[in-house]
Amino acid sequence: MVRVAGHAKIYMVLPDCDVPKGVIAENRRLEFSVEIDGRPPDHRSELYLNDIALPRFTRGGETVFLFENEFFAGDLRIAIIREGQVLIMAEVEVDADLAKLTRDEYATMVSETSRATLALYRLGVVTMPASASANGLRCDVVTLELIRTNFVRFERAVSRIADHPVRLLESMSEEVDVARARRIDDRTILAALRSPHSRAATVAELASAPRLVGALGGRWAPRLRQTKREETVDAYENRVIVGFMRWLRSVIADLTERFSVGATVELPAGTEALWSARVSRWRNRIANLERRSIFSGLRPEHGLRATSVFRMHPDYAAAFSAMSRMRAGLGAAGLARPNLSVDRTYRLYEIWCYVSLLAAAASVFPNSRVRIAEVLRGCEDGRAFGTVLAQGGAGNIPLEETLILTYQRRVTRKPAADGVRTPLVEAIPDIVLSRLDPSGRCTGMVVLDPKYRSGSSLNAGVQDLHAYRDSILGYDDKPVVRGAVVMAPRPSDLPILKGPIPFNMPAIAEVRPAHDQGVFERLLTRSVEMLSSTHCVA
Repeated sequence: MVRVAGHAKIYMVLPDCDVPKGVIAENRRLEFSVEIDGRPPDHRSELYLNDIALPRFTRGGETVFLFENEFFAGDLRIAIIREGQVLIMAEVEVDADLAKLTRDEYATMVSETSRATLALYRLGVVTMPASASANGLRCDVVTLELIRTNFVRFERAVSRIADHPVRLLESMSEEVDVARARRIDDRTILAALRSPHSRAATVAELASAPRLVGALGGRWAPRLRQTKREETVDAYENRVIVGFMRWLRSVIADLTERFSVGATVELPAGTEALWSARVSRWRNRIANLERRSIFSGLRPEHGLRATSVFRMHPDYAAAFSAMSRMRAGLGAAGLARPNLSVDRTYRLYEIWCYVSLLAAAASVFPNSRVRIAEVLRGCEDGRAFGTVLAQGGAGNIPLEETLILTYQRRVTRKPAADGVRTPLVEAIPDIVLSRLDPSGRCTGMVVLDPKYRSGSSLNAGVQDLHAYRDSILGYDDKPVVRGAVVMAPRPSDLPILKGPIPFNMPAIAEVRPAHDQGVFERLLTRSVEMLSSTHCVA
């Protein structure tokens, strides 16, 4: 059971979840209480959320596990573990702040970020196993996460497919006794006359079938070859599912062996027990699926292409989507692109804005694609996942010879190579577009600052842009920021940027996933126009 701290309403998580959308949301303090067979768990039992053991305290004789959510949204995985044995497992979804992002918009943001780059960014405390460093996850753990995020969808889709599979109507040629022939046409008669079994008809045969004997020219054929049509489940799509299940079974078997050896996955005892239970459960479920009657005797197909059935049939489309994600992640030299929450929500929003802006830059400035690809690749090798963006390693990306895009540029009192500095304290704007003169000095900057905020908090964030405009100086000790734009998911009571970026005040752009695909290209184009205007002439 769960409730928001300070509230009286209690919601059931297991055995049936009745938690309404928006109750378990980011930046909340939650209290979990547990009963197993009507009794509270003993002192040997621990409650794990996303592989992190929660602190417990006793209140009024009741054992309560406390969880401070902070800014985290996405999957919340719950397990009660006692002495290495998993007693209870459940999953709930933590919503983003509904005033900023809906559940679908949050899922789109995570999905678009994971598709754009193989880099796994610095994780929040909820999603990071205790043994994982802040720079990345072990490959085996990422593999487990990738299977976990897609397995249930795949299993449900395949179960529905097994109940109502796509069937093919096949034509088969077979010989039957003439008395059992259901349809006799001209082709059947010609084939019978050419058959070596054809002979002269007897008196009895003439009396029993005069029309057939007449059609055969006075001859008789004891057996006729005719076409038989019947339905079969031997379709390409069904064979693909068989092949994928065998492939996934081998991956899971390999993970099981690694857990038993204990040499590859270095996890705390509770976390290891949790994953071992999941792996064992996956193996059993795959075996149950493979035993379904429609899959018996089918030749496995190991290719995977988007046929009309995989595109149009809802169950096959769901299975294809899950198979594509798992095969794309697990099949490419062990690299994974899991659809999981990779950071605190505000941090993820900032990274999504930057990654989307890089995609827009690659479209507007084709010559920058090589450098952008290096940044988005983000992985040094198959066993060590890179964190290029999280570590600030993206550096400067030249879009043109004198146009530079920078992520989290640090401006200090000491002048940089292009002459930019601050008079007193350092400033770190999130995204900066800079124009240089032929000598390499900065003649103008546009600051693009993602703010995962709303209401009065967003108003305070806009003040940061006033500070950037006043405090960042150029080589001539004059303010060098020509334009500044806040990117926010739902700026409710503030005017939204519709045209060019204003020169004399900050602007607010409405930017949220699945809302406006062209917003980043427009922001980039308007920023370049701002830096090319007469205001930027030294």
